[in-house]
Parts: sequence; C-alpha cells; structure tokens
Amino acid sequence: MDGFYELAFIGRGGQGGKTAAELVAKIALNNGKFVQSFPDYGPERKGAPVRAFTRISDQEIRGCSSESNPNVIVIIDQALSGLNNSFFTTHDDTIVIVNTGETADALQKQYHLKGRIHVVNATTIALETVKVNITNSAMLGALAKITGLFTLEEIKEEFRKEFDRKLSAEGLQNNYRAIERAYKEVV
Repeated sequence: MDGFYELAFIGRGGQGGKTAAELVAKIALNNGKFVQSFPDYGPERKGAPVRAFTRISDQEIRGCSSESNPNVIVIIDQALSGLNNSFFTTHDDTIVIVNTGETADALQKQYHLKGRIHVVNATTIALETVKVNITNSAMLGALAKITGLFTLEEIKEEFRKEFDRKLSAEGLQNNYRAIERAYKEVV
C-alpha cells in the first residue's frame, strides 16, 4: 500500500462493521501506518444503517471529516446495497465486497454498483462456522484476500487480541475458520 487508503464498512448496528473497521486500523497501526477509524451513524440502535471508516496512510492524516471517497466498500448487509448513491457512492475504481449469495453481475445490475464487485456468502459461512449471523470476521477474511492490506495471520492475531476475553477458545477457533473460509470463497 502506498499513499492514502480509505475503507468504508456498510452495515447495520450490531453487525460488527465498526469493530471490523477498528481491527483493520489496529493492524495498519501495528505495521507503522497512520490511521483513523470512526463510525458514522444517526440513531444508535441495533438494526439502523451504520457506516464505519478506516483511513490508512504513510503520512500523518490531518483531515477528520466524515466526507469520504473510499477505495474499498465492504457491504455487510446486502439489503443496504440499494443505498448506493445516497448512503455511499461507488465509482469505477472502487473495490466493493458484498455479503451475498448472488453474483457480482446481478448486484451490479440490481443496485447500479460501479467498480470491481466481489461477493462472498458471509452469512452462510458465519452460520456454519460461528453458529450466529455475525459476519464481520468472514468479511475481514474476504477483505484480506481482495485487497492484500493484511494477511490472514495478522487479522487472526488482532481478532484474538480483541476477543480473547469475550469469546471461548472454541469461539475464537470458529471465527478463525470463518476468516479462512471467506478468504478462500470470495470471488
């Protein structure tokens, strides 16, 4: 990564988008980068649309506006893809990673998404590995594969630091499996 890189996580309150953005920022910080990570939401309630941003740079980041032009948009809840051009905007050079069972072509047509569209069925992965519909770990695996911003080992280590006291050993291992599986299955 050279220069300035910005990611936006689009999801609903309680889906882990804010946590995913923070984990990516911590990995970048560990790698000597300058970072910002912050959520942008209206009513703080479970299920409300949420955007969370991570900015990564080789230089100090001076601006702190929520105005953004992300290089990567991670859509945790496919239904929010319909908010393209209102809640977020895709461009020809945007990388978009969507949690869906549909194809990239179908999403481009249905939601008028621009850029390089990648899909992963993180919901199925989460339900089969983690046993709950919380898909942020799977989406981080897909993000690692598509962008190369961090390795699987880096995300698993940061995930462990964040959730070591919150999850059982089995819970951590299940999330590691979700991360690895999404890394393999994203297209």
